[in-house]
Amino acid sequence: MVGLTVLRLTQGNLGIGYDSSLDVTEKDIAELTSATETSPYTPNQLKTLKQRLTEFSEEYNTRRTSSQIIQSLNFVELRQRYQRIPETERFTNSWLFDRAKTGFLDWLESGTGIFWISGKVCFQRSCHTCQC
Repeated sequence: MVGLTVLRLTQGNLGIGYDSSLDVTEKDIAELTSATETSPYTPNQLKTLKQRLTEFSEEYNTRRTSSQIIQSLNFVELRQRYQRIPETERFTNSWLFDRAKTGFLDWLESGTGIFWISGKVCFQRSCHTCQC
């Protein structure tokens, strides 16, 4: 299937891990169709074939849409900009995990709500969203 090959290549180019479940489904469909070349399909085989084709179509469309969304967010300098982000110091955010200074750990354990971090300009608040 040409569409499946194109999808696999597109996902590879975007850095999306390709899941082989579509390949397995494609193989199942091929086996179902080739096994009955000499005899007519049984109702059960037709039902199974229909189910596998539907699963394949839905999964393919979901992956194609995901790839299109990611591709729309992609730009030439993306990886270059990401590589220029400096490594943070090992203990840069250690204060955030200090129960005496913040309620961050309690918030993490509760699993609800929004934890608001405020501070001065250039206070590296965005670093917390990346590392937590």
